Amino acid sequence: MVSLTRFPVATAEALAADVINDSEATGSVEITGSKPFVELKRSKDSYTKSFNKVRASPHTERLMAADENRDHRWIGLRTYTLAHTYSWLPDVKTAADQMMAVLDAHGTGIESMAHGEESGKIHKILDDLNKPIYHDSITKMVMEPWIGALVTSQNVYESIDSERTTERASIKDIASATKERRLMQVALKNFIKYVEVMADINTDEVWRNLLAQIGQRVAATEAGYRPAHRDKKEKPS
Repeated sequence: MVSLTRFPVATAEALAADVINDSEATGSVEITGSKPFVELKRSKDSYTKSFNKVRASPHTERLMAADENRDHRWIGLRTYTLAHTYSWLPDVKTAADQMMAVLDAHGTGIESMAHGEESGKIHKILDDLNKPIYHDSITKMVMEPWIGALVTSQNVYESIDSERTTERASIKDIASATKERRLMQVALKNFIKYVEVMADINTDEVWRNLLAQIGQRVAATEAGYRPAHRDKKEKPS
C-alpha cells in the first residue's frame, strides 16, 4: 500500500475526492453505506471545512506547508535510520541500532502531535543527536544530510510561526485543519484496505472494479508525485 502521509496535502485531498466519487458512481449501497466509506467522506468534508477557515491567509497556508515539510523530514530521518538497522554491514547496523534507540526514546507519532509539542520534541531530538557520543554512528550512517534537513525545516517553521500579521488565523484553527488532514489520510488508507478485503472475499464484481479504479488512481498519484520527489532525493530540504 502506498504511504499516503508523504504526499502533499492537495494531492492526498484530491485522491480522497476521486476515491469518494468513484465509490458513489458504483451505485452500490453496500459500498457507500459501509462504515469505512462513511468515515472517509466525513473526514474529507471535515478537513475541507477546517482548511477553508485558514485558506484565505497566505501566512497560515505557509505555516501549514512548513509543518507538513517538517513532518516529512522527521519521517524521512526515522525511516532512513530504521532501514539501516537491516544493513548487512555489522558496523553500520550497530550504529543504526544505537541511533534508532535515540529516536525511539522520544516516542513515536511525533508528526501527529500539536505544533508546539512537536517543536519541543524535535528540539530535544536534535539536542541528543548533537551529543559527541553519537558522532561516529551518525558519520557511519551518513545521517548528516537528513539531520540537516530536519534542522532546516524546523527553523523555517519557527521563522514563519514567529511572524505576526493581521491576516493570521488563530492557532486553534490551524491545529484543527492539521488534525483533520491527518484523520482524512488515515480514513482514506483504511477505506482502501477495506475495499481490498471485500474484493477478495466478495463475488460481486463491483468490488473488484472499484479496487481496479482505486489502483489506477493511486498509481497516477504516485507517478505525478515521484518526479518532484526524486529531484529532492539527493539533497533533502
